[in-house]
Amino acid sequence: MRNLLLLFLASVLVLGCNIVNPKEQIPTYLKIDSVAFTDGSHDITSAWVYYNNAPVGVFRLPATIPVLADKAGTITVGPGITYDGFQDQQSLYPFYVFDTFAITPDPGHVISHTPVSKYTAVTNFPWKENFESGADFQAYDTSVSNNAISLITDPGMVYEGYGAGYIHVVSGDSVSESVSSRSIDIPQGQSFLEFDYKSTNSFIIGLAAYYGSGTPVLNYQIGLRTRNNWTKCYLGLEPVVSQYPGAVFYVIVKSTLDSGSHDGYVLLDNMKIVSY
Repeated sequence: MRNLLLLFLASVLVLGCNIVNPKEQIPTYLKIDSVAFTDGSHDITSAWVYYNNAPVGVFRLPATIPVLADKAGTITVGPGITYDGFQDQQSLYPFYVFDTFAITPDPGHVISHTPVSKYTAVTNFPWKENFESGADFQAYDTSVSNNAISLITDPGMVYEGYGAGYIHVVSGDSVSESVSSRSIDIPQGQSFLEFDYKSTNSFIIGLAAYYGSGTPVLNYQIGLRTRNNWTKCYLGLEPVVSQYPGAVFYVIVKSTLDSGSHDGYVLLDNMKIVSY
């Protein structure tokens, strides 16, 4: 009888331990190194991952992502970008399509996948400048400087295609301020200015708002430092556009020779405004 009682107590203790420490579910690991984008240059830096429409998390790429999946289901990956060039600010990009694929759980093992994305079907491009046949810019104030973005076709300076936009500042001509040659209608709501750049001198970029008379209102939104390699930037325009309902806009770019430098340049390519 005593032995049976001890056996019963031992069973209760084991059961109690299992209740307190339930068996942990082993995840299936999803490995995403990068996202393939089919509509030109991009800088997709993060993956917004969902399993059966439930959020798994946001992950900087490349990433190995634990997914607690107990049955076959669907993984959805939303492409994320670095907002306004701030590395610690990841944003789900509304103009890139999500990638969706089926997954069969394989606990403890790694499944590799390369998501594919492109612009959504409802994306509009109110303005583009690829510098293939010229530079759609002019000097903002010729009384200050005639130095404006020009076309350069030197293969060593061009990112892709025929040409790139070129700003050159030197000690005797140290300021360049350019404005796009034609006005741009940007609708209210989400919109971005995308561009690739490489530079040995810092520069600032943004929008000028204009109501058809008077002086345009200049809104320089971000300043960018030198970059030895071509870099993609996504500049959010909604904060500026929302302040000026009914206005038309111009892209503005300014570079002033950095202190201590005698010569510097900025290269630009694949400039476009995206909106709905």
